[in-house]
Amino acid sequence: MTIPGQVVMPVIRAALARGQCVRMTVNGTSMWPIIHDGDVVELAPQCAAPGRGDIVLAEAAPARYVVHRVVRVHGACVWLRGDAQTHREGPLALHDLFGTVRCATHAGRNRTLDRGIWRLAGMVCMCGVPLVAWLRGLTSWLRNVSSRMLGRLQRSAFVRALLQRCRPNFIIQEATPDDLVRIATWLDLPAARDLPAAPTAPPGLTNYVATRGTQLLGFVRLMRHPAGATPRAGHWLYSLTVRTRYRGMGIGETLVRHVIDQATAEGAHELLLTVFEDNRPASALYEKLGFERVTVAALDAELAADVARYGRRRISLRKRLS
Repeated sequence: MTIPGQVVMPVIRAALARGQCVRMTVNGTSMWPIIHDGDVVELAPQCAAPGRGDIVLAEAAPARYVVHRVVRVHGACVWLRGDAQTHREGPLALHDLFGTVRCATHAGRNRTLDRGIWRLAGMVCMCGVPLVAWLRGLTSWLRNVSSRMLGRLQRSAFVRALLQRCRPNFIIQEATPDDLVRIATWLDLPAARDLPAAPTAPPGLTNYVATRGTQLLGFVRLMRHPAGATPRAGHWLYSLTVRTRYRGMGIGETLVRHVIDQATAEGAHELLLTVFEDNRPASALYEKLGFERVTVAALDAELAADVARYGRRRISLRKRLS
């Protein structure tokens, strides 16, 4: 699993070099099922040569930091591997190792990884790499299948009516920097791995999130392109996304209405968006809210390129606001 590196890692390395313990959040699934994406791990300074089975923080390549398990030690060299990986990394010198993972916090519960049952489980994963990789693939397949089945159910008018009756209370607000990092992690964007803080939004862009307490349910973006901008100009809606388990509850519709109201309040005459032509649930939502299909000549080349890139085509929709 890759660790945020550009700014935060030198600070962590310096703290470990001073003999301090460090707690940090990791991203990625290469140590599944022992360490999960988003878990918080506690690192102790690397005071002695590691042993086989230890989980260490190391610089596997220039500016690329990993938390992986030691699978081989030979003299002053070590080899590492994630519990869900089949390939090894190394040889690495001992000075490329900075700390040893003692415990991890997953779903609010602490796991002691350097001894006890979780140490034993890690050794089993290390010895049964093909089985772990197979289980990971099976888990991913089951998740995809269940997601598709849930999506079909959520498109049923009867199920949607039931879901909207049990819709959780939520609020829509402008996204905070922490929200942007959570969105990047949720969608597995590079920003979740490479940036120690939220990326800076470009001028004219506002991100809105639907939240329930600390839960992020969905988000949408409103972009104001200056007049004369090519190939886009005016107010555009982007990136409407709702977590799978909350779809069909009207959260996406509320987010779109919020963007419509905001664009209207800013004096926009129209709101535009693009959507994949075969995305019928999204198209039906936009049509319900008054969007109509239009041709934006400046976008023709970009939309035509989608067919070669994705095997699908996007279409442009517009809602007149005044």
